Amino acid sequence: MSAYRSNGKTLVPLTALHRMTQPPLLMQPDKVECFADLMRKGCEFAPVLVREEEGGFYVVLDGHHRAAASRHCSFTHIPVIIQTR
Repeated sequence: MSAYRSNGKTLVPLTALHRMTQPPLLMQPDKVECFADLMRKGCEFAPVLVREEEGGFYVVLDGHHRAAASRHCSFTHIPVIIQTR
């Protein structure tokens, strides 16, 4: 599986997530692991909200735990909604 199940139609490579806006201290490891377990089981999650930056990179605006859980699952892509400016 290359990405978690979502109703999002746009997939971007996880490597394109350049930086996240949530401070690391606010990340909850238990929540990340719970999301990762559910993703592995095929549960559907909302797409991550991102903003596109120059160079084809994306900044995570909402969905930091889903993005981190995707990395734990070794997914290559993540479903997103790209916020327009």
